[in-house]
Amino acid sequence: MTSETDLVNDFSADGPIEQYQQSLKIDQSAENLAGESISLNNLGLEYNDRGQWAEAIECHQQDLIICRKLDDREGESAAFNNLGLVYYNQGNLDRSIECHQQSLAICQSLGDREGEGASFNNLGMVYRAQSKWDEAIESYQQSLIIERELRDPDRYWEGQILDKLGQLYQAKGQLDQAIRLWQEALTKLPEAAREYPIIQSQLNQAMS
Repeated sequence: MTSETDLVNDFSADGPIEQYQQSLKIDQSAENLAGESISLNNLGLEYNDRGQWAEAIECHQQDLIICRKLDDREGESAAFNNLGLVYYNQGNLDRSIECHQQSLAICQSLGDREGEGASFNNLGMVYRAQSKWDEAIESYQQSLIIERELRDPDRYWEGQILDKLGQLYQAKGQLDQAIRLWQEALTKLPEAAREYPIIQSQLNQAMS
């Protein structure tokens, strides 16, 4: 993502798209499938950032096909993950869940705990958008277990997951559980974190 930001600064508004398209043509001419995969992934991410969902989906689907040809399971998982995020942004939540479940299954088969945690987190996000509180809670709890297992040094992501769980329990009307989770979240986040005052406000309102 850093390279994309640099390109936005160095070129016109269409610069990154043109750059990735040119790279894709070169890779296709050279029959460089690995290079095609990277270019398609970059194009898909850029189109998603611009809200061009159909173009983003096409790129990630083509990337998925290539990853399967290369037997690149990690790339396949990433392609499913990216498709899930595009479908989520598009509002196609059922398709988003299907893609994140596919990504999760691959991560589990590879023993990729970090990718597994990310997939559970994304599933929680989509289930929450569908107001499926129990499914969202289960997904975030699984993500939290993995996050704690990986022992993120600053505990920032752990604090974010605890906040999301608190919001879900609040939606279910279980304020005592929400309060406990928000209190714990505040112990994980630095006071300078953007989320800190928001969680503090949620906590104050719940306890008033």
